[in-house]
Amino acid sequence: MATHTQGEEKRKVRGSCLCKTVRYELNADADMVWYNICHCIDCRKASGSAFSLDICFSETRSEYKITQGEDALGCWIERNTVSGNPVSRYFCTKCGSLVKLGNPLKPDRHDQSGGGHTPEERERLDRVFVAAGTLDDPVTWVPSQEVFCKDRLPWLQESGLDVPQLHME
Repeated sequence: MATHTQGEEKRKVRGSCLCKTVRYELNADADMVWYNICHCIDCRKASGSAFSLDICFSETRSEYKITQGEDALGCWIERNTVSGNPVSRYFCTKCGSLVKLGNPLKPDRHDQSGGGHTPEERERLDRVFVAAGTLDDPVTWVPSQEVFCKDRLPWLQESGLDVPQLHME
């Protein structure tokens, strides 16, 4: 079981799609990884659930790699999102499992100029999300924020977690 404790320096997890064709590893500094609950309609539809639970991390400051089945990954770019930011949704073409989300507009990681983006934009563009349901082993990490809470389904209770609840307009 992967765990996170106060003062932990690295988080290392492995995961896969449902049919295990696509497999990945993530090794990142603990302060560069967080759990994110999203209630927006886009994430609900993509996850097929009442909300999505994702592991978010900095791609340039983490070690994330597809260890098997990269040729089986498909990508659909969602351009008309609630947030206004396009999202690349990577999925297994054999079983359909959503594996990873990223931003298709990210600048080349070797471009020192930042591609004309502000530091805040570069930070947002560098974020990658891995669907938490694809983890091979359970983790004890607690979500660090909920977003699009205004879109939470009416029958779904508040999480009761002491985390920021962003309503996002």
